[in-house]
Amino acid sequence: MRSILKKIVFLLLTAMLMFTCQYEPDIHSGGVDFNKDKEIEEAKRWYDATRPEEVSFRSSNSVENASSIEVKPDWEQAYVRANKKEKTVETNLFMKGEIYFVQPENKQKFEETHDERYMRSHTRLVVKTELSSGAKDAFLMTIIPSV
Repeated sequence: MRSILKKIVFLLLTAMLMFTCQYEPDIHSGGVDFNKDKEIEEAKRWYDATRPEEVSFRSSNSVENASSIEVKPDWEQAYVRANKKEKTVETNLFMKGEIYFVQPENKQKFEETHDERYMRSHTRLVVKTELSSGAKDAFLMTIIPSV
């Protein structure tokens, strides 16, 4: 009797495990239907039609402090998010050269610890599509570490 009970419990646990591991819809969809590959291809076409030859980065309004660098999106690593108002395609950038944005606190922490993580930033291209109008816009999102 005890071995039968163990088998039943084992089967129930296995069934529960299989049930919880079933496919779930994309958590980034926000309840909006979209085709990931189609959205990435549309963002790529829009970018190719509107892209500048070089991108200028600056951390202030001063034009003489701007640094130009050639960038290229890595469309193979892109992913799509959506909500009821907009869809975004976000991807990494290949850059010829390096530009990092650093807060003064991070620079101080780097000088104290020599830990390069405080000096690193990560810039991504985001192409945003308004669902109501279909208008597209893009911006560079830079993620900087906190101290």
